[in-house]
Amino acid sequence: MDLLERAGVTRQEREVLALVGKRLTNDEIADRLYISVRTVESHVSALLTKLGVENRLALGALESSLGKELRGFPLARTSLIGREFELAEVTQRLSKSRLVTLTGVGGTGKTRLGVEAAKRAAERFEDGAVFVDLTALADPELIAPTIARELGLPGLDIAVDGNGSREDEVVAYLAQVELLIVLDNCEHLLEACARLADRVLDECDRVKVLATSREALAVHGESVFAVPPLELPGEELVAAESDAVRLLVERADAVRAGLDLLGKHESAAVEICRRLDGIPLAIELAAAQLTHLTPEEVAVRLHDRFKLLSGGRRDQRHATLQAAIGWSYDLLTEPERALLAQLGVFRGGFSLEAVEGICEVEAVRRDQLADLVASLVRKSLVVTTIADRSSRYGLLETIRVFATERLIELGKLEALRMRHGEWFTGWTEHLDRDRIVLPAWRPLSDLRALDREHDNLRAALAWAQPQGRFELVARMTVSSDILWHATLGNPDEGVKWVKTALGEDLAPDLRVRCLILDTMLALWQGNLFELPEKSNRALAALEEAGLTNEPEATGIFFVTGVIRAYVGDETGRTLIGRGRELADKLSIASAKHAADFYEAALCLYEGNLDKACDVYACFVPGVNLEDPAFFDAGGLAEAAAAAHLTGHADLVSMIVQQLDALREIQDEPWAQMSIEVGLAIAHLSRGAHDTALEELIQTVEWVSRLNMPLATNYVLTMVAAALSLQGNDEDASRILAASAPGPLAIRTSGQLVIFRHYERHIQARLGDDTTSKLRAEGAAMSLQEAAELAKQIAAGNRVQRTRRVHTFMFTDIVDSTRLVDVLGDEAWDDLVSWHDRTLRSLFSEHGGEEVDHSGDGFFVAFPQADNALECARAIQRTLAEHRRDHGFGPNLRIGIHTTEANERGGNFIGKGVHVAARVGADASGGEILASRATLEASRASTPTSSPRSVELKGLSDPLEVVTIDWLAR
Repeated sequence: MDLLERAGVTRQEREVLALVGKRLTNDEIADRLYISVRTVESHVSALLTKLGVENRLALGALESSLGKELRGFPLARTSLIGREFELAEVTQRLSKSRLVTLTGVGGTGKTRLGVEAAKRAAERFEDGAVFVDLTALADPELIAPTIARELGLPGLDIAVDGNGSREDEVVAYLAQVELLIVLDNCEHLLEACARLADRVLDECDRVKVLATSREALAVHGESVFAVPPLELPGEELVAAESDAVRLLVERADAVRAGLDLLGKHESAAVEICRRLDGIPLAIELAAAQLTHLTPEEVAVRLHDRFKLLSGGRRDQRHATLQAAIGWSYDLLTEPERALLAQLGVFRGGFSLEAVEGICEVEAVRRDQLADLVASLVRKSLVVTTIADRSSRYGLLETIRVFATERLIELGKLEALRMRHGEWFTGWTEHLDRDRIVLPAWRPLSDLRALDREHDNLRAALAWAQPQGRFELVARMTVSSDILWHATLGNPDEGVKWVKTALGEDLAPDLRVRCLILDTMLALWQGNLFELPEKSNRALAALEEAGLTNEPEATGIFFVTGVIRAYVGDETGRTLIGRGRELADKLSIASAKHAADFYEAALCLYEGNLDKACDVYACFVPGVNLEDPAFFDAGGLAEAAAAAHLTGHADLVSMIVQQLDALREIQDEPWAQMSIEVGLAIAHLSRGAHDTALEELIQTVEWVSRLNMPLATNYVLTMVAAALSLQGNDEDASRILAASAPGPLAIRTSGQLVIFRHYERHIQARLGDDTTSKLRAEGAAMSLQEAAELAKQIAAGNRVQRTRRVHTFMFTDIVDSTRLVDVLGDEAWDDLVSWHDRTLRSLFSEHGGEEVDHSGDGFFVAFPQADNALECARAIQRTLAEHRRDHGFGPNLRIGIHTTEANERGGNFIGKGVHVAARVGADASGGEILASRATLEASRASTPTSSPRSVELKGLSDPLEVVTIDWLAR
């Protein structure tokens, strides 16, 4: 009886199927068979159901293989959900290899995948394919007779030499045919199956073998494909697109129609699939429970999954999930069973190092445990991945629950949990090699290692607390400090464990470390109100414990110092100095690097920006790009803020190089935010205001979705700076006020100086009354409202156009061609670089906003005439000193004009701007030429020449101008 007959396919359905295989459309089939299109559609639908295929394409592929005999294949009773990638992969492997083995834990659907893949591949074999189910066999001697039966070999009628065995007969037959043979469920007969497959590969050159097994056959030439669980919903995959959820929906609909699993029950459906690891068998068993339970009830009861999923199917060898996993467990050796049970103590994966440190198997040496783990991997009970150049192992949650139950039966769970907690405590302490309790300056490699073990650490801490092991809680908490510090900017978990530890008696040194970490976490939470008390308490405990010369002291010296400096306490500098001295004395590289950061931060708080840049010039190249510290990106952003406000273009370039390099390796949210902010500040420094704003808006969008208010404040401050430089002072003032975190919260030093600078800058341009009104509006906005306002502005929905009085300055170098000829291109480039850096620094110092920079000329806007005049005099004096000291230098002409101008999106337009440009063009080298309007707008007494009228190109009326004396002091 062939496949179609067994499936109950009618004569006309066979005719339709044949034409589907020729890729005819329904209309073409209807014309060929003289039937209606509706009848064709009905036949196609019936064929899909009867033959158990998913779509018309698969139906056509099956038809093309029907000319080849398919012997022994089971009929599909349900459709195959998903698995298109897996089918394609297996098909490709069969085209390249003569032995392909599908491996995977029980219930992953190896048999179903093998059947479908074999049906698709059968068309390539002259004699088709044969399916051999080995599940019920206990004796390896029965493998060959079973294959012979499926091949249709009635007896020993194949000529073999002498006393040939049934295996010899099978191999002799296979040597004469072109065939695909499927050996299903080989794991309990592994050696015999491997031996037979080896013979087939050697003696039957036109035969290929597709095997399914929990473990590979380990035969030369074998291609192994591990069948994964079904894909689960995730960030990029909605429930309706998840194969696991689709399977649950279809199987649930078969037993209880009308369940809205993609609507009101969607969250429960997703939870069921996730808790069952996407294992098809487990999902189908769960669907069977929906006959009498709601999806929510099934999800809740999966804590005891083996009891819940204990029935509902009579037609399969694995009627329960317990049986499916137990089948694999029973095939293990005693040492393998013992180790698998112990692996249930781990959460979220484990390393070989952890296995060797925690697990103990009788009669097995510690150095042999790796071989046992490898064996469990081969048997599909342990999964493995490669991360950071090392292997990491894990159990599917279903396997872990099974293993834990075995551990409970053996009475070894509590002893193993104790070893687990103690080992991970020692591991975290070994990782915390510097002991400086300064999480921001621990390397990212520490964070990544701790993050990989986050679930294990949580499990260890959760065990230790009720056991009264508070010393263990304290030790693990402080040595994992960077983990609590960095977890999406939310240190609540760390705070919980610190408070737990501090509520009990601890050794003095351990208490000090907990107090320091408590201060650090309060700082990261941005609670200025608690910081002075916490930091002073930690400092006092440090002194009392006599640890002021130990590594732990550096952290509290730095942090207490910067906190005091933030509130204007002069003792902050002394504490930071003590921290630097200790870091140098102990030669702790991370602490010495941190010292540069904190000293620069202190300079920023004090308003000494030039000194801060000097310190940052040491900090920036000290960033270790091979293994950067957690806060290196933040430090570079702080350095960018200082360089921006002082016009240090060379430092900006150095910072950008480091930030670009970190961008490739940093994936932690705070670091990502800092990198984007630092690069945006660099854009601002180079006059690319629109680019900076665009990138900042993108950053604020994703930062505002996270629980990182400090980061959102930080980015919004930079958004306000960009808007101000674009000329939109009104909205800049609003957003700046909204970004202030309040009187009891702390800001980074870079954010603080940017905030202060642009606050003064905007007030000078808008005046006190307007600024007060705008600040009040901004202060009333939430961070989300401020972020939304920024996005609207960037989208062009809030473009501001204002007309205000500005003082404009135009500068350019005269006779530059002669200088280039004298100096040469390289020296000229160096001179221009110095010129640009010097002028930008002076512009910033006097409140000027760079509007444009072209060649060696600048166009700058000032809020007040006095600022522009004093800046111009400072420029000419600085350039004169350069010419005096070096014998050469740029000869600059400067034109200044005060006028009303339209300001739109950072650009200035109108007749007044044109007049200012003409004043600059009329000046001579070394001259500052200012309009009479500028002099009248000035409140200071500025030495000038007598006024004169000049005819300016393009202007109909003469303009009265004066030459500013820049030599007079």
